[in-house]
Amino acid sequence: MSAISTLLKQENITLTKISKQFNIPRKVIQRALKQKPDAWSPKVLNAFATSLSKTPGELIALLLPDTYVLEINDPNQTIQDVYIEDKETYQQIRFIVESEHLEGWEPTRTEIEFLLNQALEPNLDLQNEIDQIWSADHD
Repeated sequence: MSAISTLLKQENITLTKISKQFNIPRKVIQRALKQKPDAWSPKVLNAFATSLSKTPGELIALLLPDTYVLEINDPNQTIQDVYIEDKETYQQIRFIVESEHLEGWEPTRTEIEFLLNQALEPNLDLQNEIDQIWSADHD
């Protein structure tokens, strides 16, 4: 029995219920039970996650614990569960995180907190050090 099957069984969630609720053919759901979660379509992943009261990222992290998940929640203005109150600051940090994530960075909650703290209260010594490094590289 697959891990997702076990989770659904524990919560008394049937394939028929998921099929009807999310308008996904039962055969598609049955096939997904035999696949690895990273092979699921977004629609199937969302159906399983919503049925289990989880975000897709939470479900993937639960089923594939060695898989890194970047959690960005626009309605709640959170990145890696770090709440960023100011909308403009949230958008700026989100842009940086997404850009660097595409380059391979997998930020932790602690790193997002550091970015937020730097945005709210910049460390001038750190900024001067970065400026020196950039100017040395471009001489």
